[in-house]
Amino acid sequence: MSMRTVETGLPFFDDINKQARNKPYFNAYLKEWICPKNRLLPFQFAVLVDDATITDFLLHSADTDGVVDNLLTHFLDNATSVARDVTKYWIYNGTFSISLTAGRYYLYAKSTDGEEKWSEVFTVTELEE
Repeated sequence: MSMRTVETGLPFFDDINKQARNKPYFNAYLKEWICPKNRLLPFQFAVLVDDATITDFLLHSADTDGVVDNLLTHFLDNATSVARDVTKYWIYNGTFSISLTAGRYYLYAKSTDGEEKWSEVFTVTELEE
């Protein structure tokens, strides 16, 4: 994944209510994000402070409240960051092995400056790369 001026891959939002499933007119996903069981989708998101680091990186089940997996170590080991002006971009290219269970999920990230990010909901399937 190359550095661009817009976010690429799985979309991340600064508010969980921006996910498609939380919009008042939602009745179906226009584009369902499909993820294999052995890889996370590629993504990038920005934080406002260039020296901010990620303190929380969680995988939440969209179907079952309270089911959360901590992926912070995996994220920090495999993501890269690029500082641009007053923004720091965290980039995950989706080529790293991970074991996921079939279902619908979203990712949550929090940085040391208190900024929070939520991904769009994605579906993990039996598909494997």
